[in-house]
Amino acid sequence: RVAENLQDLQFNWTQLPVLVRPFCDAFYKLWLSITGYRLLFLAYAALSVPTWLGMKTFERLDYQQKQKLVDARQKEKSNSNNNNTNKPKESAKITQGLRLLLQNSDALLFFFLVFVVGVSSGIIENFAYVRMREVGCTGREMGLSRLVSSAAGAPMFWFSGPLTETLGADRVLVLSLLSYVTRFFLYA
Repeated sequence: RVAENLQDLQFNWTQLPVLVRPFCDAFYKLWLSITGYRLLFLAYAALSVPTWLGMKTFERLDYQQKQKLVDARQKEKSNSNNNNTNKPKESAKITQGLRLLLQNSDALLFFFLVFVVGVSSGIIENFAYVRMREVGCTGREMGLSRLVSSAAGAPMFWFSGPLTETLGADRVLVLSLLSYVTRFFLYA
């Protein structure tokens, strides 16, 4: 229906500069030919560009910050006489931290539960669309499903802190595991 409305749209190409007209005409023809999944992939690509640019900006800022730290450390090393004592202390701190982590059963349980939730999420996200296709859903309905899922998850960024403070991290993890179990049974 949208493509039909776009075909009815009248645009005066003579108002555009001569060098821009072929690009606009090609874009217009491409726009009319895009339907179904192609449109979704194009929208995904268009939304990925700002994300990629943001990631590159943060990488550059992170690199500059790390470079400042490296320069400060080199300056500090050149001022001190004892250059060899820093490295063993840093590796000793890392092994000591890992040893403490492996001895803490609560931390191990937490990371295991986070791993299980992550695997469950990956399985559900990948097989939900297969199941939806089996029951006769169209691409549009699958896209709407993803939109509703993302929209439902967005408020959790604001409510996760108070929810964790109220229920505790253990109960929040158990609730998330139970929600995945429920989703598995609904898809089965």
